Amino acid sequence: MLKFGISVAGITVPALSHLVKTDDGGEAATNLELLVDAMIGHLEKTFTCNGEATVDLAEQLGNNDTVDGVVQRLLGPFLNIRNEGNVLGNLHRVGTSEGHVKWICIDHYHQMFPEKTMKAFKDSVESLQGSFDENVGRMKVTLSSTDQVDQLHLALEETKAVYDIDIHLGWEATHGDLKRLRQALATTNIGVFALDLEFQGGPESDSSNHARRYDPIFDIMRQPSIKSATVSRLPEDFIKNSNLLSRNDGFPNLRHLYMDTDWIALDSYIPGIKNLVAKAPNFAHLVLGDFGEFLSMYNAIAEYQTYPITFKDQQLCILPPTDDSQPTTDIQDMTDMLKFLGGRVEAVMLGEEELMEATLAAFVEATENGSRLKELTLWTAGRNLGEQCIKHLATIVARSELRTLEIELRKEEECVSILESVQWEHVRD
Repeated sequence: MLKFGISVAGITVPALSHLVKTDDGGEAATNLELLVDAMIGHLEKTFTCNGEATVDLAEQLGNNDTVDGVVQRLLGPFLNIRNEGNVLGNLHRVGTSEGHVKWICIDHYHQMFPEKTMKAFKDSVESLQGSFDENVGRMKVTLSSTDQVDQLHLALEETKAVYDIDIHLGWEATHGDLKRLRQALATTNIGVFALDLEFQGGPESDSSNHARRYDPIFDIMRQPSIKSATVSRLPEDFIKNSNLLSRNDGFPNLRHLYMDTDWIALDSYIPGIKNLVAKAPNFAHLVLGDFGEFLSMYNAIAEYQTYPITFKDQQLCILPPTDDSQPTTDIQDMTDMLKFLGGRVEAVMLGEEELMEATLAAFVEATENGSRLKELTLWTAGRNLGEQCIKHLATIVARSELRTLEIELRKEEECVSILESVQWEHVRD
């Protein structure tokens, strides 16, 4: 299309030779066409064999996200559009039984999911006070009783148009209720699963099932089509009251996991999360929320890191090592973390406790041979920084191709000193 142009449905893209007009005798156009030819050859050689992908696109691009996410991020800048809803034109996202994603036009969408069927489905979703976004296949519901779990099951049996589901459990569900939920999702093509466990703990009447209460949730995460799972507001006994530590089967298809809680006892979670990541060989990203002493958690799972690990409340993202070096597992504080891992930090928030000379000096030392930092937040809560701290920050910023920068410092001259070092061509926000 780039090289020869195309005309579809009344929209015409001219051939490359007509798009580039220069006064250099056509040299720029020739060079651009050679680049396009090289790109076409590379894509044909690398990605296709009889119409099928020969390697994982995400791995080829050096990105550990899902293929679907990579494609969207590439298309967005290429088309020069603001795409806040992640909707590709007027296409509709649907999942396959293998857990892959297809973006299809409205005509093919209606062939797969007739309008009469979709109307009945939407009526069912509305009866659950939920919503459904047809473009991206996203369903969001709040369930308040066992009967509503059964209603959800009936609704999902009507169509397989749902790819992304977000469920809030609005009552103390029993083990039997969670089994019903597992059954409702078992035959779907859902790839993105989110569950809010705000009110969980289980009624006393279900005490005989305490030891296995949350098994069905882990079973859902093991389903072949599920690639991304978010489980938020986890109860303290989420790991303990499950068979996660005793079962040997893993999570071979799970690529993205986000677990969040309300400052529970960390000791009860470290063994479970360590066990979980050890059984998830294809992880692409792990996001952990309110786990308090997050460095203890990182020390426990560092040996398994082949993907980015994000501690959301600290706005900290640690990238995997680029070599076969032994993992560092004795990190005591942020100074240690930045000293040993600073060259692998992609995102970090440095607050009043971290904006100390020794901590920043460790960060400077770690980035001496290159920085992978993309997102930086500086926040001092009103404390003035010393001259040496400002110099360290300016050095770190100058070495980093920052995409996002947030500064809340007390003195104007402190901000200016740092901003003068920013490589602005990389900054988006």
